[in-house]
Amino acid sequence: MTLILFSHPIRKTTVSLKNNPTPGGEIDGNFCDVFELGDRVYAVDSLSHLGLASTTVYSFDRGCKYHKIFNDENLGFKARYVTDERAYILLSDCVGENPKSVLLEISENGDMLKTEFDCDFQLVFNMLVSDGKMFLGADKAVVVFDLQTKEINAYTPLSVEAEENILKKR
Repeated sequence: MTLILFSHPIRKTTVSLKNNPTPGGEIDGNFCDVFELGDRVYAVDSLSHLGLASTTVYSFDRGCKYHKIFNDENLGFKARYVTDERAYILLSDCVGENPKSVLLEISENGDMLKTEFDCDFQLVFNMLVSDGKMFLGADKAVVVFDLQTKEINAYTPLSVEAEENILKKR
């Protein structure tokens, strides 16, 4: 077996963008996640700082043309999970006094479903969606959220008595 890495000599090329426009167009953002699904690439722009949050999701086609497919000026990016057929993006924060979360479900052909919840998921590091449940890896907990019934179960190292004691002290 022969592996050919380059069919032509390598040459160094310097491109100056100072006087040339960006080849794909200009886009602003604080991009925290990029993933591929179907024939598109998605980029998530999100910023959450000092009580302010916003998230925009862009879709790029194979010609590198981008389209804004979702925007929320109050929710921050928490986690995403991608399979061969779907991508899930979790956004969450408190909007004023009201906790709010949104789960975006994007199909491989680009269709998007948005599900809203009246709760805020803090300190989420990763997630998995399977069998109608969203599993969240959070700080010192695994949270299981039933997407149909909206029931939440959290698994933590705290005993029930310790949790009750903490809640009494509030």
